[in-house]
Amino acid sequence: MKRRDPAFLVLVTAFAVGGLATPAEAVPATFTKPGPSPLVQVLHPGETFQFIAYTDGTAPITVTALEKPAGMTVTSTAYGGQVLWTPTASQLGVHTVHLRAQNAEGGADMVFRLAVEPVFFQIQELLVPGFPESQALGINDQGHV
Repeated sequence: MKRRDPAFLVLVTAFAVGGLATPAEAVPATFTKPGPSPLVQVLHPGETFQFIAYTDGTAPITVTALEKPAGMTVTSTAYGGQVLWTPTASQLGVHTVHLRAQNAEGGADMVFRLAVEPVFFQIQELLVPGFPESQALGINDQGHV
């Protein structure tokens, strides 16, 4: 018959400077980086805006949009919130985006603006024989002269 070694119970106590270590405290959700730079970012219709709002704090953290333009999506991920938007020609102007990172302990807000401006296409000067007063025209992406 084999002899079995007795089992040992090991008790480990962790010490930090100044005394016993405490379990990690719950931390409110925060954004770890500022919003897009510059404070008002310029886009053109059809261009995709993509931004990751990185967060920190005790999981789980959700990122939601309190204010955003139509068509913008905000998706919570393991590292923050992913923001995607492709403005249309009917969305010219300045749009405010207000994001909130939230967990059980609290939250933080981030606000930034996106300006959608028309794209201007340049037409080179037309030199048509017999028409010395030809002019160059600028046409925007809405089809207006």
